[in-house]
Amino acid sequence: MFGTVQGRAESLLWKRKYFEHEAEVRLILIDRTKPSADVPSIRLLNFDPNETFLTVSVDPRLVSFEAKEREQEIRDAGFAGEVKRDDSYQKVLSLLEMHRDWDQPEFGSP
Repeated sequence: MFGTVQGRAESLLWKRKYFEHEAEVRLILIDRTKPSADVPSIRLLNFDPNETFLTVSVDPRLVSFEAKEREQEIRDAGFAGEVKRDDSYQKVLSLLEMHRDWDQPEFGSP
């Protein structure tokens, strides 16, 4: 899959199940022509984030000053709505107990 331009582009469209409710649009531009000095490597788009987003979430793993920097960047880009930490990335501590006296598993044929 990753051996072709098409495969690499399609991998950018994968979405985790948790986020499937989001109505997002991803634009991928693949220029198959030889690069020219006249063509910028970054294309700029004009859009109003307040017409597009209700809230913007930042990674909760950021330390406080990083979260404040990200929020300022979001504000500088013109967003006036709510900026909050994303609940979907909360740290989870799982405890899996391992006992020495467990019976050996029996493997049968399927």
